[in-house]
Amino acid sequence: MRNPLAWTGLCVVLGAFAWPWWRPSIGPLLLGIVALSVVMVLARRWSVSVVAALVGSFLIGTASVASLPDAPELSNPSYIQGFIRSASRTSAVVSLPDGADVALWFPDGAPRPGVSLAAWVEPARPFVQMPGSPSGPQDDLRAHVRRYRVRQWCVLGGASSTRVPILDEVEHRGVIWALLTGDASEIAEDTMVLLRETGTAHLVAISGMHVGLVSGGVWWLAWWLCRPLSLLPSPQPARIVPALVSFLAAVLYGNAVGWPVSTERAVWMVSLALFARLMGRTVRLWNFLGAAAWAITLFDPAQVGRVSFQLSFGAIVGILLVSPRFMRLIPPDTPRVLRWVARGLSTTIGAMAGTLPVVAWCFQLVSPLSPLSNLIAGPLVAMVALPLVLIATLLPESMQPTLVWAADCSISWMIAMLTTLACDPWTPAVNGWGALLLALSLWCWRRPVLLVAMMLVALSLRSIPKNTVLVTFLPVGQGDAALVEWPDGRRWLIDGGPPSTRVLQYLRRRGITELDDVFLSHPHPDHMGGLVPVVSQLDVERLWVSRLPESDEVQFLSFIEAAGDAVLSFPGDPLPEGISMLHPRVGWRASGRHRVNEESLVLLLEYESRRILFTGDIQEQAESVLVDVVPMVDVIKVAHHGSRTSSSAALIERLQADWAVVSCGPENVFGHPHPQTLWTLRDSGVLRTDKDGAVEFGLSQKGIQIRAWRSGEGWRWIKNSS
Repeated sequence: MRNPLAWTGLCVVLGAFAWPWWRPSIGPLLLGIVALSVVMVLARRWSVSVVAALVGSFLIGTASVASLPDAPELSNPSYIQGFIRSASRTSAVVSLPDGADVALWFPDGAPRPGVSLAAWVEPARPFVQMPGSPSGPQDDLRAHVRRYRVRQWCVLGGASSTRVPILDEVEHRGVIWALLTGDASEIAEDTMVLLRETGTAHLVAISGMHVGLVSGGVWWLAWWLCRPLSLLPSPQPARIVPALVSFLAAVLYGNAVGWPVSTERAVWMVSLALFARLMGRTVRLWNFLGAAAWAITLFDPAQVGRVSFQLSFGAIVGILLVSPRFMRLIPPDTPRVLRWVARGLSTTIGAMAGTLPVVAWCFQLVSPLSPLSNLIAGPLVAMVALPLVLIATLLPESMQPTLVWAADCSISWMIAMLTTLACDPWTPAVNGWGALLLALSLWCWRRPVLLVAMMLVALSLRSIPKNTVLVTFLPVGQGDAALVEWPDGRRWLIDGGPPSTRVLQYLRRRGITELDDVFLSHPHPDHMGGLVPVVSQLDVERLWVSRLPESDEVQFLSFIEAAGDAVLSFPGDPLPEGISMLHPRVGWRASGRHRVNEESLVLLLEYESRRILFTGDIQEQAESVLVDVVPMVDVIKVAHHGSRTSSSAALIERLQADWAVVSCGPENVFGHPHPQTLWTLRDSGVLRTDKDGAVEFGLSQKGIQIRAWRSGEGWRWIKNSS
């Protein structure tokens, strides 16, 4: 078996990744590992030893997760002290003195890794997950952590910040700080948007490039200083000293930046490459990558489910698969400059291919000009800006401003050139199965036709219901959003939930890039916020609103403008087939402080004698008008998230709905749904997005079929017959 560490490292990662769905106890796992080790050593057939090694590695990965201490259950509120092991922009994993870990959410931004802190925490609200989205709860189960919200906190001590002069007159101080620490929170928003649009945002994150530059630069300097040692009878010191100093530089740099997973991987690979050179062995990057996967999984198995791990390893896998084969196409007599350009392009293309499964699943943004952008920006960052700011931290303060100013100039040149390359990004989108298919396609490089076919299938999967209308109430938290899909291909969206891109990304994962009709029940943020990215980035034919915005409704006006070329429609305009607008009637106006809620669009969807009523956030005034005109329905979307001021007994009795859907956020501060409302709905089957997740109704001649999706469980049938 070629590259055994690579294959067994993959199995270790898969074993750890499988934990939430397969949770054997540690005892049987250890027995299985010992038994397979014996088989591997004593087997007479090579193939049996290989299978035993791979299966044993898988079990080792699972055992590394099973051996973690259980997550502590803290009271509300609770005082904790701990050490920050890893952190993102708003969350951090904190190790407590007893060895257990907790995940903390910081509303105003998390501190850097490597510090000790004290905090008052309270249990965090459950995740809001869309069908097909990357799962957060599985990551917490794999890490054996519970998630808490930080109320107050302070830093007690720990790793000190990197000493760097950030001068007020330096224009791009946020980028400089990010190059040193990986903390991108200081970067200006317009600069960050430009980096994302051009596919160069990874240049300001601590990655293998930074570690390689530090280690390689120190190795070259030590080699040059140790050249006189090569004249000694034994030249070994001239080889050992540069390698040892380079290794120490990589470790110290990783410790200074808080050991993000990309740095861990790079340090392991650099260390193994240095050791191989000292021993006179061939450098096998695949084996080094597998060894890094082994080390990271054994020491911190929770990393395997995190996006940073997948992006870091995926990029290297793509580079190792694509770059060598790309360079073989370049004639050997090609000028050195052109070969350097080709190598840069092949590296970027390989990294894009390797990270595409994760990017298409989690972020859905790819810059079409990323190879060219990185060819320009990469050298300016890696060969100019980063070395200058690193050297500046080692020099006296009097000499630092000049180097930082020079680094700032190179960043300005980079941004100026990237501005000319900025364009609308591609938006590839897949669910988990599509991401797996994309990942598998990378290994079909020997069969390019099959590779392209697999990628096209993964990126172009579409689903159109047959002889069934699908109505999916989405779990958007404290808000409303529902997708309606017709057998003839029409797709509608009724509300979009609070501000976020979750609904947009869900639609893209479903292969939906255009909507025939979008209905905004009323202009409140918990219904309109999630529609803003939808109407601005997807093709929308018609946008339905209850009325025009008033002069003080700035957000409502911005939403209308974001819809662009969509036809703006109001009550009284001709409606598409299959839906009726029961409220508000033309000329009807509400009064009082709940006027906006009372003017919500009330829509009645009908198909094959089945009816679903969408009620927005109507309250007493609107319900008193509807009670005399609304027909009996099969399903009602409960008004105003199940509040006490809606869903009057008279209206519910009139509707006689078999099923009621309450769209509300987990453990919301409003106490929705109210117990009185649940009592009013006692004769209906109540489904809640905070507990049941996404709820899908299938309307057909056979009746109504109902299923629900919840993170970690997938789809489950609630009613699968007429």
